[in-house]
Amino acid sequence: MKSVLLISFISLLFFNVNAQKETPESLRLHGKLIKKEWSKSTESYCAQGSDYYVLQVNDSQRFVILEFDDKISRVSKFDNEKVIVVGNHIEKRIASENEISQKPINSHSTSSEKEETFTCKVFKVSVITLER
Repeated sequence: MKSVLLISFISLLFFNVNAQKETPESLRLHGKLIKKEWSKSTESYCAQGSDYYVLQVNDSQRFVILEFDDKISRVSKFDNEKVIVVGNHIEKRIASENEISQKPINSHSTSSEKEETFTCKVFKVSVITLER
C-alpha cells in the first residue's frame, strides 16, 4: 500500500512540474499607452472594436495591439501615459462572418484559396500600472 501511495505521489509531482512548464510566463512591456480610433487598417481590424489601444514600446516605432483582461476597467485613465503592462502575446483568429464582408488580406497566407479566418497577434494584458 505504501508503494502505491509513493508512486502516486511521484506521478502527481511529475505531472504538476510538467504542467507548470507548459504555462507561458508573463511578459512585462514598458511604453506609452495610445488610444486609437477605428480605421480601415489591419491593426484596427485585429483589435475588433471602434476604439482600441496600442502600446508604443520604449519610445520606438514599434506598436503592440493590446487586448485587456475582463477584470481590467477604466483603462482610459492611462491615456497617453507611460505604463507597464504585464501579460502574454497571443494569436487571435477572426472568422469571416460572410463572403461579402471586408477584411484585410492575410499577408502570411500560403494558400491560394480565399481565407476564411484572419490571424494576427495581440498582447493580452492582465495588469497595467503607471511607470514611475
